Amino acid sequence: MPTLPTAGMPLRERMNLRLVTALNETPSAKRVLSFYLRTFGAWWVHKATEKIIRIEGLERVLRLAPEGGIVVASNHRSFFDFYVISSILFRNAPALARRIYFPVRSNFFYDSWAGLAVNAVVGGFSMYPPIFRQKERRELNEISMNRIESLLRERGVVVGIHPEGTRGKGPDPFELLPAQPGIGQVLFDSRVPVVPVFILGLTNNFPHQLLNGVRGKVDRVDALFGEPVPLDDLYVLGGRGSTYLRIAQRVREAISVLGERVKEGRERLNAKTRRRKDAIGLE
Repeated sequence: MPTLPTAGMPLRERMNLRLVTALNETPSAKRVLSFYLRTFGAWWVHKATEKIIRIEGLERVLRLAPEGGIVVASNHRSFFDFYVISSILFRNAPALARRIYFPVRSNFFYDSWAGLAVNAVVGGFSMYPPIFRQKERRELNEISMNRIESLLRERGVVVGIHPEGTRGKGPDPFELLPAQPGIGQVLFDSRVPVVPVFILGLTNNFPHQLLNGVRGKVDRVDALFGEPVPLDDLYVLGGRGSTYLRIAQRVREAISVLGERVKEGRERLNAKTRRRKDAIGLE
């Protein structure tokens, strides 16, 4: 990846950016980090969720045999959505998920020591490359987007993206935010399979989620994988902003459909639980 210009950035952000870039762009370092995620990282996430998670549709991912990488597109409700998704892929689809990258906003993950620590310990420095929200840094996003495209040419690469661009905080966890065109441009340029995922049930309280998840004392987590999103009819429209947005919107719609299926499944389970309680005289 071309070195991102860091002139004018605070010292801490410059240091973090250079460190994470070096670790991800040095093949030997990335292999070590990927090994860490496939072994220890995937193990502890699995242990924290195995008693509470319900995974469906994984066979749709296992059928894929792409020449290059794949994009996994998920809703974004918790900070830990992709940690769980990556653990599932590392354990069940190792040939597809040899190396994982999660483009993330630069603020917090690159401008704070706490963000660097989370990236290191939990993400194995896979939160890369950075995406900048400041208007004066938009040209840096072109470098990051080009790098994502080039990574997706390589087999065994998974790039995790949230079409919403930011975390949903509204009262309805099934209502997604509007799609952002960035993912559309990545998919238009790379033409790789894009797998939609809807995941729900994780909190944003890391100690609570980890400690009580191991005991099975937190809410159920659903992770539903869908069929790759068909996009060929949109690719022929040409590379322009309107096309990128339509691609992103279709991916968002595919995730939303999965969300409705999760919602229906939870409603059926709740109704069954209520009937069971009524049958034995419990309120």
